[in-house]
Amino acid sequence: MNSRVSGSVVAANSSAAVAASRPGSFPWPFLILIGLAGAASFGWWQGRLAHLASVASSVPVGMAVSAAASSTPLVLVLPQPSAQLPLLDDSALQPLRATPPPPPPPVIRHYRIQPGDTLEKIFLHFNIPLADLHDVLQADEAYLVLDVIQPDSELSFEFDPDGVVFQSLSLQPKVNQTVTYQRSEQGFVYSEVVIPTQWNQHVVRADISHSLYGTILETGLSDRDAMEITHLLGNKVNFQRDLRPGDTFDAVVSDEYMGDQATGERRLDAIKLNVRGTDYVAILFEDGNYYDEQGNSLTPALLRYPTSKHYRVSSPFDPKRFHPVTHRFAPHNGVDFATPSGTAVLATGDGVVTRVANHPYAGLYVVIDNDGPFSTRFLHLGKVLVHKGQRIKRGQKIALSGNSGRTTGPHLHYELHINNRPVNPLTAKIPTLVSVAAKDRGSFDELVGQYMPQLARQDVSDPLNPPGLLDHRG
Repeated sequence: MNSRVSGSVVAANSSAAVAASRPGSFPWPFLILIGLAGAASFGWWQGRLAHLASVASSVPVGMAVSAAASSTPLVLVLPQPSAQLPLLDDSALQPLRATPPPPPPPVIRHYRIQPGDTLEKIFLHFNIPLADLHDVLQADEAYLVLDVIQPDSELSFEFDPDGVVFQSLSLQPKVNQTVTYQRSEQGFVYSEVVIPTQWNQHVVRADISHSLYGTILETGLSDRDAMEITHLLGNKVNFQRDLRPGDTFDAVVSDEYMGDQATGERRLDAIKLNVRGTDYVAILFEDGNYYDEQGNSLTPALLRYPTSKHYRVSSPFDPKRFHPVTHRFAPHNGVDFATPSGTAVLATGDGVVTRVANHPYAGLYVVIDNDGPFSTRFLHLGKVLVHKGQRIKRGQKIALSGNSGRTTGPHLHYELHINNRPVNPLTAKIPTLVSVAAKDRGSFDELVGQYMPQLARQDVSDPLNPPGLLDHRG
C-alpha cells in the first residue's frame, strides 16, 4: 500500500524497528528518556513540522517506503540553518519617519530699469531699507558694476520666503556674466559667474568714398572702433590731405560670442589702409600692443605712474586687503598714492573716457578705455577735467586728486585693467617697447603671415568677395 510521509521523522536502526513491532519487549526506561527529550524540544520540532510537511508533500506516491519491512533504515536529514543568512535582529530596526517637507522657496522679484531710475528709487519701490543699499554699494566699491547698468537692464531681488527680508541682488552686466550681491553675517558680498565664450573672426572691407571715420562706421564697426583705428594710423597718414576716393580699408575683427549670442566685446586683430597704392598696417600682438608689419610699435608706451612726481604708496594692490574703515577683507584692485588734494592726475595712456561718475564709496572717478586690452581707473578725485567720450593722450591732465568718497585721508587710487581684469599697475607688463622683442620675433612673423593674406583684396571680378563686402563671421 502506498502512502506519503506526513511530517514524522523516522530515525531508527533495524533492531529498534523490530522491537517497536513487539510492544511487550520495548525497554521502558529508554522510552521515558525519549519522552522527556521530546518534551524539551517540542517547541523546536513544532517549528519544523510545517517545513517537513512541505518537503514531504513533494515526494511522489510511488516512492512510499515501509520502515518495518526494510532491513535498511530510512534516514531523513533535516536542513541546517545557513551561516550566510543571519537571523534578523529586531533591535536594529529603526522606526519609519516621515520625510520632512522641503523648505519654502525664496521670493524672487524682477525689475526692468526705466530711463530716469536710480538704485535708491528701485530699492524704495520694494520697501528695502536704504541701509541695505549702502551695504550693497560698499560691496560694489572694488568693482563699480552698478554704475554701468543701463535702461532695459533687469535686476533680480531675492527675499526670504515671507517676501520681507531682502537677501540678494543679481544682474547681468554682460551676456555671459552674472553678478550677485549676497547678504552674509558681515554684510553683502560680491560674487560673479562667468560662462566661457569663444571669439569668432571675420573680415571687414570697405572702399573709401568720403571720410575714413564715416566709412568705418558704414561697415558696422562702432564709434569706439573707428576712433581706435584712426588713432593707430593717424601718425602714418594725414586723413584730411592724403585720402582719395577709391582708397580701401580692410580689417580682421573678432567678436566674442556665448553660443550664438554676442557679448558686445570686440577685438581689432589686424588693420590695413591702402592710400594711393601704399599699405599702412596695424597688427595686434599677444603682448597687447599694435605693430606694423615690420614689427615697429604703433601703441604709445603706458606711463607707470599717474602723476608727474612719484608719491608714497599708502596702500598697495592686494586682492585680500583688510579694509581700514570697514574692518572687513575685500579686494583692493589698485594702488593708493598719498597725494595732497589738488595734485594733477595724468592719463597713463592714450584712450577714450568711458565713464565719469560719483560713487558714495569710490568718490568722484574716471575710467579710460586705453588702446589695446588696457583700461585705467582713477578714484577719490577732487575735480574731473575731461568728459565721457573724449579722446585723450598719454600724459594729459585729466583730473585733480582729492578726498571724495569713503577715505581715511586725501589720496589717489589708481587701477590698471588688462582684458577687464585688475592687475598690479606697478609690476604688470605694460607697453614700453618701440619694436617687437627679439625673442618674440618668430611668433610675430607667423602672425603677420596669417593676417596679411586675409587683409589682401581679391580680384574685383570675384563674385564671392567683391569690394565693399562685409564678410559674415566665421
